[in-house]
Amino acid sequence: MRGTALDPNPGFDEANRVQRFWTENYAELSARFPDRFVAVSRATNEVVATNKDLTLLVDGLRDKGFDPQTDVSIDFVAAGERNLFL
Repeated sequence: MRGTALDPNPGFDEANRVQRFWTENYAELSARFPDRFVAVSRATNEVVATNKDLTLLVDGLRDKGFDPQTDVSIDFVAAGERNLFL
């Protein structure tokens, strides 16, 4: 099943599709879910869970029957720009 939406190691096409979704929808998601982790179904591109705590988000996804490694894409959506000092 390599390269499908439910593969934990997606191919380049799937990885590009997921990245394109986040790029195209980040502003809207940031307005709706500022400073939260957001889980989006890889099959439907719908937000299925959000939480400020990643561990609680993952636990909630499992409670809903989602496998966090294969069924969703998770990203932290910042309310605004962040400065990162390395």
